Amino acid sequence: MNSLGQQLSQLIVLKKPVTNLRSDAAAQQRLQKRAVARFFEDAKDHVLSAIQSGKQPEPLVLGTSNHGGAEEAARAMQTYQWPHDSRVVPANNPFHAEWKAFADWAQSQDLDAYFTDDHDGVGVRSWKCLCVRPDPRKVVTPDVAEDAVVLPKDILARFGTAQAYLEHLQRQAGHA
Repeated sequence: MNSLGQQLSQLIVLKKPVTNLRSDAAAQQRLQKRAVARFFEDAKDHVLSAIQSGKQPEPLVLGTSNHGGAEEAARAMQTYQWPHDSRVVPANNPFHAEWKAFADWAQSQDLDAYFTDDHDGVGVRSWKCLCVRPDPRKVVTPDVAEDAVVLPKDILARFGTAQAYLEHLQRQAGHA
């Protein structure tokens, strides 16, 4: 007769593949969701910190280890399957909602969030970069006005957008 320890070890061996497959898949999904959520939360922090420090946010690389969690997030979001030059997470991607939440947040801050493609130049590796810029529909950008400047907060508070301030100045110039 087998000891209880031997009987228990046989039960564990018999049940392990079935229970672990289910729990491993669920655990993997939770880890992927956490990695993607962490990437977008870190991206928000990165954007806020850079802009509040008076700097332009650097693109965040999605797919290499220069950013915490970026490799896990890239694998989870399957960036290798995205269409070339895709500026957004494809709608059929399981993590499109996380992207949409980030893009909505950016838009609420008068920012345009988008992805670009980049590569190592020798055909070995490629990746996506998450970038932000002033929303061209709401603020004047250097490609609209070469001499664009950052407006003081009081002027922006008074006029709402740089475009409204420029229109005010144009009206004043027309009356002078």
